[in-house]
Amino acid sequence: MNICIFGKPRSGKTTLEAYFIDKHFKRKKRLEKFPKLYPFLCKFLPCKMPYKHIFSNDKAFIFDDVIYYDIRTLGMWKPVEHSLVLMTEAGINLSNRNTLTLSEYAERFFAYYGHLKLDLIYDSQADDVDIKLRNRTDYFYLVKKFGDNPNSVVQEIQYNLDVNHETHKVEEMYDYNSSFLWKILYRLVHKRFTLHRKKYYKYFDSWYDDFDYPMSGPDDMFGYNKVLALQKAKHKKIRR
Repeated sequence: MNICIFGKPRSGKTTLEAYFIDKHFKRKKRLEKFPKLYPFLCKFLPCKMPYKHIFSNDKAFIFDDVIYYDIRTLGMWKPVEHSLVLMTEAGINLSNRNTLTLSEYAERFFAYYGHLKLDLIYDSQADDVDIKLRNRTDYFYLVKKFGDNPNSVVQEIQYNLDVNHETHKVEEMYDYNSSFLWKILYRLVHKRFTLHRKKYYKYFDSWYDDFDYPMSGPDDMFGYNKVLALQKAKHKKIRR
């Protein structure tokens, strides 16, 4: 299963990822409570076993089951089967341009992650994730936040490849019906729901910041010149 989450900054993308993680912990509790019955029921009912591991490139998640990884090494190591791989800010790390700088291992990983029995969840602020990954995505969710309300609305989006009859080219189509009747039907099949963000804040630190800032402030010209010197030295090595 491959899930993409769209949403503007502070709309609740990380909270929706925490929502899926919360499902993992609920399955884990059921397995601990019924170690023999729960695996047996999962063979016949639409339920899932808990993940063996959860991998994330975001250090903001603060639960014990998470294993941090560098997204630049994606595909260079083999994850444990039946695990969840989270990729935050995929629009920056896996954009149409940046994908060209990733190794061939990453492209192979996206092509064969299903063989490893993995679930992928990635988020982006727009539809700028590489098309190779979008074409392999099963579900798209749009997250919207309304003012200071602690709730977000999650809407499933239909993604299709279709022919544009005017240009006669294959194009990507994002579609969701916003009519009143369709909204009621969406609620009945759980494709549109309200996400109570405060419930999932325990799983991540929303204000976590691990960026390496080269300057202590806007007037730190020494730090700025130091960065320029490092960049020039790097270019010299590449030319050699």
